[in-house]
Amino acid sequence: MNLTSVARVSLRCLFVGCLFLAGCGPQADQKPQDIGNRSEGKKIGYWTHYHEDGSLKSRGMYDDDLREGEWEFYYPEEHAYYTGQVKATGDFSNGMKIGDWEEYYPDGELALEGAYNTDGERIGRWVAYHENGEIKWSGYYEEGVKKGYWESRFPDGETQAWATYDKGLPKDGPFRLDPLRRPLNKPTDSGE
Repeated sequence: MNLTSVARVSLRCLFVGCLFLAGCGPQADQKPQDIGNRSEGKKIGYWTHYHEDGSLKSRGMYDDDLREGEWEFYYPEEHAYYTGQVKATGDFSNGMKIGDWEEYYPDGELALEGAYNTDGERIGRWVAYHENGEIKWSGYYEEGVKKGYWESRFPDGETQAWATYDKGLPKDGPFRLDPLRRPLNKPTDSGE
């Protein structure tokens, strides 16, 4: 192979590389696809899903067409400050959310945290956050229904509303303040 042949091969490689980088290659018109394996028409093993814009949507394991184990979900590119920003993380069992889950704002700050029982119901303390990191609301779930004291707060951390729940229904309250911190309704001594 002489110097001229080497130069031609190098130019061809450079041309093909430029087409690929410019998006002119054969994949330019293809829609994003979900990537994974199927057995008897059902999803199994590790899968990766994509948004319509081609950015990563979610990834995790399937067993017999049901989500299993740890999963991550991502914002589409147009909503994320950074490509590949995680939207939510948590575990699945038999297609239901279980254990600890976290959701995030597009900038990566924590937006919500809580847990699910083995039946996929919310349990324990749940906390949502304003984008500035202050608590937005917090309260407890028992077998998927609100129980006990719940509170919501303004972005500056001051209490906005509160109530006590029993079996998912307000027992006392809710009591609310307007944005100027004036009561919209007042609790009575009897709790009614």
